[in-house]
This record gives sequence, C-alpha cells and structure tokens, in this order.
Amino acid sequence: MEVLLVQEGPDFELLDGRLYPRHRVNHARMSARQLVYRVVAPLAAGHGAVVIGPTVRLGWPDSDTVLAPDVIFLEGESEVPDLAFEVRGPHDDEVFRRRKVGRMLEAGTQLVVEVDPLARTLRAFGAAGSRLFGPGDRFVTEAFGWLAFDVNAAFEPT
Repeated sequence: MEVLLVQEGPDFELLDGRLYPRHRVNHARMSARQLVYRVVAPLAAGHGAVVIGPTVRLGWPDSDTVLAPDVIFLEGESEVPDLAFEVRGPHDDEVFRRRKVGRMLEAGTQLVVEVDPLARTLRAFGAAGSRLFGPGDRFVTEAFGWLAFDVNAAFEPT
C-alpha cells in the first residue's frame, strides 16, 4: 500500500483569485487521517497512491485556483486527483465548500467525499449527483468498486 504524507499545504486556498483561509481543526484532521489509515489505504492497495495533505493547482499553470484537499487518491500520473476527501470543520464556509467540490469535479476528479466528523457522515459527490452515507450505512460507489466500507468504521476511535 502506498500512502504518502506531504507537508501541509498553505494556510489558505485560492478559488477564482479569492483567498479563503484554511481552518486547521485538529479533530477534523485526525478524522481524515483515521479514515485513510484505517479504512481507505488498505482498500487502495494495488490501485494507486493515497496522499495526505496535498496542494493541488487546478487549471492551467497560471490558474487562479489552488486547492488543498485533505486527502487525495491518484490512480495514474495525472495531476488531478481521481478521488478527494474533504473534512468539514465547524467554521467552514458553505458557499466555498460547494464551489470547491464543483471545481474539483469540473477538473476531472471522479469523486469528492465530504467527511463530517461531528455528524459522522460521508457525502459522495460525483457526475451523477451526491449521496449521503450515515452511521450504519455501507459506503459504496460505482466509480471505485474497491472502495466499500462500513461508515461506522471511519469514525471508530483508534
């Protein structure tokens, strides 16, 4: 299994030339890492690389959009993640989050999963729309057949 931890990205993200501060919420970051190490990384073995803490520039090299998903999955050599995980924090800007998800999908990310550690839910966004997975549900997607797990497992204490 290939799991890469990169240096944390900047303390902001840039979307269409506007700066948005990144809220560094410890419980959220811990939940994302827990989800990756305990659930996603073992399932991703042999399928690609899981990267924690990347900064992704979407668009052309002079793009005015620089995003920092919490966790990404790369199947090949593309600079656009195939799969991205975004962890919600209590002070997130709802409009920014929706635009960020939309921008990642427009750039070619197949699936963006929003992790809400307080509600203990996962919302998967893809080309066909979104689906909410809650406690007791099994997370499954057509885009990544290997990515199937019980939602409760993503939020179990370590």
